[in-house]
Amino acid sequence: MTMRTIYRNAILIPIVFAALTGCQDSITNTTAPSESLKPRFSAFPGSNGKIAYRGENGGIYTIDADGSDATELISVGSGPAWSPDGTRLAFYSPADGNNEIYVMEADGSGPTQLTSSTSVSLSNPSWSPDGSKIAFQNDSDGKIYVMDSDGNNVTALSDGPDSWPTWSPDGTRIAFSSVRDAGQSAIYVMDAAGTNETRLTNDAGWDDYDPGWSPDGSKIIFTRSVSTGGLADIYVMSASGMSVTNITNSSDLHEVSPAWSPDGTKIAFIRNDGVNVDLHYMSSSGSGQTNITSTPAGEGNPDWQPLPSTGTCIFGPTVYTRGKGTPVQVTEQITATPSNYVIDLDDLASQGADAVVRLNGVLILDGRGTTGEIGPRHHTIAVTLIASNVLEVEVRGKKGSVLQVKICSAG
Repeated sequence: MTMRTIYRNAILIPIVFAALTGCQDSITNTTAPSESLKPRFSAFPGSNGKIAYRGENGGIYTIDADGSDATELISVGSGPAWSPDGTRLAFYSPADGNNEIYVMEADGSGPTQLTSSTSVSLSNPSWSPDGSKIAFQNDSDGKIYVMDSDGNNVTALSDGPDSWPTWSPDGTRIAFSSVRDAGQSAIYVMDAAGTNETRLTNDAGWDDYDPGWSPDGSKIIFTRSVSTGGLADIYVMSASGMSVTNITNSSDLHEVSPAWSPDGTKIAFIRNDGVNVDLHYMSSSGSGQTNITSTPAGEGNPDWQPLPSTGTCIFGPTVYTRGKGTPVQVTEQITATPSNYVIDLDDLASQGADAVVRLNGVLILDGRGTTGEIGPRHHTIAVTLIASNVLEVEVRGKKGSVLQVKICSAG
């Protein structure tokens, strides 16, 4: 099944797991300790996940804010942007000859090209808060576009020349930078439909670019530099363009590419001290600047992983463990208030799981090893439940393999 088919079938999304080979056994199920619904890779304490960024070698990495667990996800790519649920990344890459927009899973698996053009360059994707759309810039015609998150229905929103689109948390507006007025870069906002364009910054002699909304939507952070060239600082202002404040205010450093943490208490950014170009973070007021990476070649484009709201779980987490004997299918009867839910599947292992899961007779997991994926699999799947539901789980392969399943409200 293609990525386009997966996204069009938004009710039940089949996910393919890698297989474990070996003897076939019966399975047992146990109830796991209760936990919040969040991506497997969100290891940083608190309400913030990993930071994705462009690494010094031109690939996309994730890292914890304490500098640990730096992991390359893909070797060629820039502009990583987390999906609202923190399980996927949009990015752009010249892998097919010119920059196109792609998406991949949080662990770097399943990279899928969403756009396909022969003579234009696309960059800087940004997800809508509900995950249904992706805005991006066309570097060739200078316009901002939006498309469905499966790559369909591409539509121009602005006349340009514009760049760096970013969605407001409520999904009603898009902030961006533009040089449409006398070549000076300034911060603008427009409605999500591309109407009511409004200029927010208008300070002669300064270029303002790369805006980002605070999680509560009350502020916009951005980079400002002297129009004639020179060092850059990070500024913050109200969402209406008032109370513009320099929060880095350094005389000999170049600080760019700010990105809020999901809880709004920190800001990741890139700092160039003339020797190293490294990833840092600071408090939202600009204090406590902390180095995360240390490489001379330089990083870029940080984005902080959001964590989904914790939903009320109506089933599980239940762990199905393979025992000795003939494989069996476990059937669970699940009562629910009819509504939208999320089913969370985690193999709790490093090799992938050989399992089949059906919900109300619809196949939502067939882990027969068709993808060759390795590493912990952790997927959240949007589902719609009725009053009475039937969940069927069959785990196969090596004795001791496990699959954890839980179903929670959509949050």
